[in-house]
Amino acid sequence: MTHVITLELPEDYRRKGQDLVAVSFFHADDHVADDIEGVDELLAGTVPTPEQAADPFLAAVAATAAARHPRQQDLEDVIGGAHALIWLTAAEFAAPRMDPPADIRPDGLGDKYSRGQNAWDDSAPEITVWIGARTGDPNTGIAPAEDGEGGYVEAWSSDDKDLDAFWSSVEGISHLGGTVMPCQTLPEGLTPYVFELEDGVGGVNFGGGNAQIDLESGVFDWAQ
Repeated sequence: MTHVITLELPEDYRRKGQDLVAVSFFHADDHVADDIEGVDELLAGTVPTPEQAADPFLAAVAATAAARHPRQQDLEDVIGGAHALIWLTAAEFAAPRMDPPADIRPDGLGDKYSRGQNAWDDSAPEITVWIGARTGDPNTGIAPAEDGEGGYVEAWSSDDKDLDAFWSSVEGISHLGGTVMPCQTLPEGLTPYVFELEDGVGGVNFGGGNAQIDLESGVFDWAQ
């Protein structure tokens, strides 16, 4: 998987415990990847066959499955793309950054092990992101909902000039909480603690849209 972003959270957004101070989000284009015989079995913990055990890539898959992070939340979108959210302690967040594991894909197999975005073929320099204040949002502290439920004001639904100016100013900007701006339908089950991530951040491809990752309910969706 490709690492997309790691974000230190304000205290109110540490929904899995105050000792879990940050989240890391990962992405993989599984929806365009070829099925590789043996991978599903290895991820399920099945003992590999001698042929599978001799394949360095499949052996690494088995080792990765065994070393799964204890606070990893697997996320899958409607087209079969794989994502993961990992909650981090302060010590994990402060630890030195690490490169992906060594590329051990066998030579001479074309793109058998490289279809879609992945950490080996799609790397970019690390950049720092900052959380800034988002003033003027009418939905601060309110769960996103349709038809004004709970007092939520949907983006672009008002003729108020100040709100129109606010929505224009924040369009295309990733954020925590407040007004979400999905390009299609509003996902169900969102809470005030939603993280909206825009297309292109960390190289992730949401088809020109954005993702809603709820840090309270676990809801995950994206719309192009």
